[in-house]
Amino acid sequence: MSGHVWAVFIAKVNSFIRNLSRKKLLHSNDISNTRLSRCLSVVDLTALGIGCTLGAGVYVVVGEVARSSAGPAVILSFLIAALSSVLSGLCYAEFGARVPKTGSAYIYSYVAVGELMAFITGWTLILQYIIGTSSVARAWSSNVDGLTGGRISEVFSHYMPMNMTGLAEYADPLAFSITMAVTVLLSCGAQESSMVNNIFTLINLGVICYVFITGLFKVDIANWAINPEKVPVTDPNKDHVGKGGFLPFGLSGVISGAGTCFYCFVGFDIIATAGEEARNPQRAIPVAILACLLVCFVAYAAVSAVITLMVPYYSIPQVAPLPNVFDQVGWDVAKYVIVVGAVCALTTSLLGGLFPLPRIVYAMASDGLLFRFLGRVSGRFRTPLVSTMLFGLLAGVLAAVFSLKDLVDMMSIGTLFAYSLVALSVLILRGQQETVGSSNTLSVETNEIAHLTYSDELNQEYQEIDRQDGTESNNESSQANLTNWTPGVPVSPESFTQYVKLCFLPECGHAEPTPTSEWITLTNSYLLCARCTMDTGSEHAHQLASDVPNVWDNLGILRCLDAYWYFYLFCLWILAQS
Repeated sequence: MSGHVWAVFIAKVNSFIRNLSRKKLLHSNDISNTRLSRCLSVVDLTALGIGCTLGAGVYVVVGEVARSSAGPAVILSFLIAALSSVLSGLCYAEFGARVPKTGSAYIYSYVAVGELMAFITGWTLILQYIIGTSSVARAWSSNVDGLTGGRISEVFSHYMPMNMTGLAEYADPLAFSITMAVTVLLSCGAQESSMVNNIFTLINLGVICYVFITGLFKVDIANWAINPEKVPVTDPNKDHVGKGGFLPFGLSGVISGAGTCFYCFVGFDIIATAGEEARNPQRAIPVAILACLLVCFVAYAAVSAVITLMVPYYSIPQVAPLPNVFDQVGWDVAKYVIVVGAVCALTTSLLGGLFPLPRIVYAMASDGLLFRFLGRVSGRFRTPLVSTMLFGLLAGVLAAVFSLKDLVDMMSIGTLFAYSLVALSVLILRGQQETVGSSNTLSVETNEIAHLTYSDELNQEYQEIDRQDGTESNNESSQANLTNWTPGVPVSPESFTQYVKLCFLPECGHAEPTPTSEWITLTNSYLLCARCTMDTGSEHAHQLASDVPNVWDNLGILRCLDAYWYFYLFCLWILAQS
């Protein structure tokens, strides 16, 4: 009897362990059907990403990095940070195109890695978005308080002090109020909140254009070629001069600054959480992610160039650097314009932090990993109403009782964890068969046919959807027409042959390779060697996704750059030497 009990116990333990590693299977109808409203266009998604990414960093971080880390070379720091973000963005873009479901890194890890990792990822994202929303709300309150000369904080500290260790000095009802206002807005529908976000994003971009254009009238190219010996010894900022020139702190300063600048690009992943609300997720998500990162880099680079040309980098103020730089050159009016832009930027960041939060909760509740009532969708507004209100209230309470510094210190690990896991999931995803709901192994010829005809089907569908007006689109007409794919099924032995064929396909419409294709073929030869080297000791070669949008079709194996960037950079160096 004891042996039988022990066997039952072992069986239950094995079943439990298998359940922890089971993966989410997506069928065609699962991907197409959604209870949410498919109403967001490419422009809406791009504006949503810009609003969440281009926040207060352009008003604060640019000056801080230029002063203490990189000097005028802060532009290079932002370039390195942008390229690093693009690598992560390509991972999100590929997943967003293949699995256009709400949940971002949570659903991606569920599909590729397993349930336990998805559960951990989901809660990590929830923590990240709650803390991020609370910190932005607190910063928003501080900026509005600055417009009133600190009178709001004086009232709060006098009437609502909190003399408790670990909490802020005083409660902040203003931060709570703005959080709840944005929560109510998000509850009213994705299209309505997207419209408000677009307005504030345009104002923010307008202020950045104002800073760049007006700053050009005060530039002095000599500020990029400062001689440390000519800086007066009595200058209080003498210690921040460094070696002078364009690289006053050397290459190490640029790299150090890039680490700080990287967090200025955090936020584009919000686009991936709107997979079930995008009209054309196959095209909209990748395009919106890359467009968002491009616009943000241009904005950061423009402000960096102007601010370091207006005044010497070492004299940039530590507190509110951008408005105070204009104050130094005698343009007091610009300070108020910049503060308005900062408030608008923080408003879009707040909306961008709250937007994905209930959708992560909704996805987890729909999968049974959270209480089912959190996955209820309003029949009128087509939004996850319960989770939006509940977690918006929680974020508002945290914003009211914690200080900005305490909140910021808690949110960095979640971002790094999510980015790393998505990159890992992409590697796993490419080593799995590309069929939903079917374990049949496709031949090379069959896969090639799907690869060549699938984009044509999507283009026809996109053209039909693009003819629609701005009203709410029909879910049936805007469904993602995905090829079938089942996670967990090994690739066929022929897949590596197909992989090689896809690497060297000529450009569409050309029987023979063009000069561009020849250059890509040369590059792919080196990268394919790298790929083969990395596959040594591996059971299966990973397979390229045939349903990635057309924009990547001609790049072949170059699309893998996001996953093995360090190895490919080494191979590209070899290519350059040849």
